[in-house]
Amino acid sequence: MRVVLGMIEVRKPINFDIYSEHGDRLLSKGIILYDQSKVDKVLNLKCYTTQYGEEYQEYIENHPASSPAIYIEKLIVRLEVAYTNFITNGYNLVGEVVDISKELVESLDCNPDMLIGMIHLRSNLNHAIFRTFQNSVLAVLTAKKLKWGGNMLESIACASLTQNLGMYLLQLDLEKHEGELNSFQRAQIRQHPKQSSKMLMTLGVQDRSWIQTVAYHHERMDGSGYPYAHFGKDIPHESRLLAVVDRYGSMITPREYRDPGCVKEIMRYFLSKTQSKYDRHLSQAMISAIGLFPPGITVLLESGEIAIVTKRTSDRLYPEVHAVWGVDKKPYTRPVLRTTSDPKYHIVSVTEHKDVARLNVDLLWGDANNDRSEQPLFRGEVVQVAAAQDKGEDEITLF
Repeated sequence: MRVVLGMIEVRKPINFDIYSEHGDRLLSKGIILYDQSKVDKVLNLKCYTTQYGEEYQEYIENHPASSPAIYIEKLIVRLEVAYTNFITNGYNLVGEVVDISKELVESLDCNPDMLIGMIHLRSNLNHAIFRTFQNSVLAVLTAKKLKWGGNMLESIACASLTQNLGMYLLQLDLEKHEGELNSFQRAQIRQHPKQSSKMLMTLGVQDRSWIQTVAYHHERMDGSGYPYAHFGKDIPHESRLLAVVDRYGSMITPREYRDPGCVKEIMRYFLSKTQSKYDRHLSQAMISAIGLFPPGITVLLESGEIAIVTKRTSDRLYPEVHAVWGVDKKPYTRPVLRTTSDPKYHIVSVTEHKDVARLNVDLLWGDANNDRSEQPLFRGEVVQVAAAQDKGEDEITLF
């Protein structure tokens, strides 16, 4: 549904998510706009209550449980609303964070590849909130690989989701910031681990591991971190892990002023013998947990096709992939499963594609029992698919 006059008002919580005509989420349910000019701006844009526009609202509303995109967005929106209410009216967000953490740990038991894929593909959500969610997925997955206990999993999930509580407003301000930071901004950043841990104690958190993980997550093994400049032996293992996944997540996530880093190069950095800031054992564990070719990254196949990694396998060199673009660079009608152990479909390299962020991820990780034949390959596209057989594969030009 198109967002029109009367649907949103100044100083009243928005009752639904708001998306651009291209499917990017602009505002989350529960957010309050305090300036009429901002309300007018939303009304003057082509904005919708669903990421697929008017044409797919009915489908999305009828199939919410089977949509990875909607599942992830709902978790992130819940966290964003909790943060917003904490900032605006002092709401105690601890209970909601604990609930989200438990759900996240359970989800990583059921469908880890989907979650790994989503945090590598999606970047058009609230950057500050998405990054904490991203860190939580990576941290819990690595902790499970290390066989850390259940209480530790929930504790590190909670710590990941609240690590930047003390600088949330600054993060929002800095999202598109370019150039040098001023002295006040630098001071806030250097003190935010301490500030965040104090806030959590004030809110009643009694989990010592949660508090300590947040307080020390920017300390570095070589003593170059902040705010305490501790060396490795004095840094809790949970904080060391959060430091690793936070840096990895930052490097793979695009910003307004830079493209995402290459996953393979980032992994080489963490495993380098000259790298002294991050715990190498925990770095190896994270890479082992997500795979050499993590779900969600884009790869070039021997066939000349460009594919998305969708699932880890027992052989880390040969993950499951789905080809999205053919040799002629045109997108297929639907992603096509390829077996990378077959020499014809060996992975040649990790690559990029300008349209990867627009992919309809429900076609990659959605419930196979639900019909998605009417969904487009890309978010924001509305197409009538006329199947044309070519060597057993459907192809269509969407541009």
